Amino acid sequence: MPIPQPTAQPTVMIVAHGSDAMAAREAAMAATAQGRRVTLNVGAPTIAAADASRFDLVVIILSAPAVRGEAFVDYINAIARAARTVAPVRVDGMRPEWAGPDVDQYNCADFSQSQGPARMARWNDLFRLNIASYDAFNALRASAERWARNGGGDDFLIQDRRRAEESARLVARMAADPFARPDETMRAYTAGSVAYAARVRRRRIWSNIRVGVAVVLVVAFVAGTILFTRWANQRFVAAVQSVSRFQSDVAPEFSTYRTIQAAEAGGVDESAAAATIRDGLARDWTLLDIGVENSRQGDYTGSGVFSDDGSRFVAESSGGVLRVWDVTTAKPSQAWRVAPGRFEFALAADGRTAAVTGDKGLVLVDLDHGSARVIDAKTPVLSRVAADKDATRVMVEKRDHVAVWRNGDGLRDSTAKGEVFDVKRTDRGLRALVRDGDTLHVVGEDVDAKPVDLALPKDSGEFVYGVIGADGTIVVIDAGRLLVAKRGGQDAYADGLKPVGVVTRDLPLGLAVSADGRTAAVSTSQDGVRLIDLGHGLDLGAACETITAVTYPTFSRKGLLACGNGLDVAIQSTDAMTPADARPAGARVSDTTTPRGVTDAAGGAVRVQATGDGAISVTTPAGTARATVAARHGTPTVAAVTPQGDAVAVGTDTGDVIAWDIGETDKASGSGGEPTADHGAPLVRAGRQRRRPARLEPGPVAAHRAHRIRLVAAMVARRHRHARRRDRSRRRAQPRMLAQLQHDRVRRLVRATPQSDRMRRRARRHGDDRRRRHRRRNRRGRQVGQGE
Repeated sequence: MPIPQPTAQPTVMIVAHGSDAMAAREAAMAATAQGRRVTLNVGAPTIAAADASRFDLVVIILSAPAVRGEAFVDYINAIARAARTVAPVRVDGMRPEWAGPDVDQYNCADFSQSQGPARMARWNDLFRLNIASYDAFNALRASAERWARNGGGDDFLIQDRRRAEESARLVARMAADPFARPDETMRAYTAGSVAYAARVRRRRIWSNIRVGVAVVLVVAFVAGTILFTRWANQRFVAAVQSVSRFQSDVAPEFSTYRTIQAAEAGGVDESAAAATIRDGLARDWTLLDIGVENSRQGDYTGSGVFSDDGSRFVAESSGGVLRVWDVTTAKPSQAWRVAPGRFEFALAADGRTAAVTGDKGLVLVDLDHGSARVIDAKTPVLSRVAADKDATRVMVEKRDHVAVWRNGDGLRDSTAKGEVFDVKRTDRGLRALVRDGDTLHVVGEDVDAKPVDLALPKDSGEFVYGVIGADGTIVVIDAGRLLVAKRGGQDAYADGLKPVGVVTRDLPLGLAVSADGRTAAVSTSQDGVRLIDLGHGLDLGAACETITAVTYPTFSRKGLLACGNGLDVAIQSTDAMTPADARPAGARVSDTTTPRGVTDAAGGAVRVQATGDGAISVTTPAGTARATVAARHGTPTVAAVTPQGDAVAVGTDTGDVIAWDIGETDKASGSGGEPTADHGAPLVRAGRQRRRPARLEPGPVAAHRAHRIRLVAAMVARRHRHARRRDRSRRRAQPRMLAQLQHDRVRRLVRATPQSDRMRRRARRHGDDRRRRHRRRNRRGRQVGQGE
């Protein structure tokens, strides 16, 4: 209970009936003598009952004539309810309960038996009383008695310093009270409480100081650890990148490649072996890696998309974080926590809003401020989603169908049901790819309209995978076969799904289409990421060779390809890949009407021609030989010969590719005779024909001529065994000048690199080990060649 504190000059209001004016004046004289400021309220009320709370003490004089008036009784009860401290005094034989319930609850002082000086003495004693402190005094007395009964230990003392000091002041103040005076037990209790509270306060202060120091030390340690870890990671990444660049510069294959380039730029004639080495070492290097630092710390970087201007790459990260990366610097610029766990997302065209499907359902996230807006809390986690240019329309997967949300219109479900392959923002709006049996539905933003239907092949397998590109191009992989559908006017696909002419060797891990619809990126376990020319069926080569198990390939509108495997992402430019309308280097081809030829190693011309009836004609300086393609292989549409003139290949309209060796039969059989047409030497060995593992799809000659030329040339130039053997023999004859130039190049690079001596020695040892391995491999190649 709080202890009332005395004011500087206590105020007293004396309330009396008009018949008790004499008693009121006596009370006023006694109160004034005790140093109190007195306010008389006698007869007609002069002070409102509510204002009684302003006084420290209200004395109500009661008498039989006074309580007969109902108005006076009501007034004094209202005062008793509002006042802080009330002291009723009766001056005659009236009973206290006649004054009303609110007044009767207070102890009534009896002055009816006292007259003259004795009565005045009692008035003086009344105003010396500390009536307002009686409740606190009684509570303090009970606490002191309990403390004494329990042995007077510290357990029952007052621990709060302020309360202990107030109790001590109360005991001192009540020492002069005529009726309620403290005893020795209360004085000992309050003195012990003050001393004990002081000790507790000192202990608490030192405890707080120790805790504060510990908190400061822990915070300083954590902050120092974070700063040191960040600094160490930056140093480690910088060192790894520096070592990687340094090792790339001094690697034998890279040094050889740069040396041959320098020789070519300087006008030095390069041999066929040098050209072969240069082409073999040329590769498309990764532009930047994203999330490598995070993966080393146990985090991951999942699926991602480019902004329309190609300057930012937005990716899912561990912990439900949507991270924005600067493509030019490979550093994160923003990060927002959008979901508790895994999620799928799509980026609006302006790059300022992302549509996210996670544990919270379908949510729109403002990437400028990080604010989120829940669109549909019932959307399944990891549902495919796409947003239009300003995120006012969103298309989202709903298990077996898609739904479209418009700002202010809610979600509307589509009528097309089936397996949802892809949801994408195209140049003509939001589109979804839904498979229903042998039919592929292309669903637009108008969910009530009939979708565009594409028929899958009748022999389509159970595993079908498809995506839709930004220009509306649809690419489907059906049991390994690549099918493509090009969009025409009014979202029509007049030609339907047509075979590209490429077959994957195993199930795809990921599939993406470039923004112009000309190139597809196919990721498989065996072949990695391959770029496919969709217009001609040409395999443009491998991409993102520095990363494996790519499951999230995606193109930008600026020619970049991002390959993610769920841990980190490698970004590579596709501009340097072989264009769709270019001829592979070193390939000489002919169609069925115009013969083409090359010059073989001996300086003679080798020409090949194929006609529509299956006749193959090969002309060499030794003569002309002919062969016929069996009718079961179809009609020849293209023929090709290797740059060395030692092999020929023919492609047919059924998709078969057949290759023959143009062999020197005297050396192969040991007859010793020169092959000529007069002797009937078999310049074309039909018995050595080989079928290409991949089978091209049939189609018109005009439509497939270009890609078959490239496939035949690539097969012959890269995979033919005799062509590779001839390259090895020529590589052995490489001039020693190139080796010396390579050695000098390595030494200059090592001296010019700002690394420590230990790093230089390590690089030299690395280069020496690589050269020794190359020499051992060449020796084994010579031994194998001599054995054959």
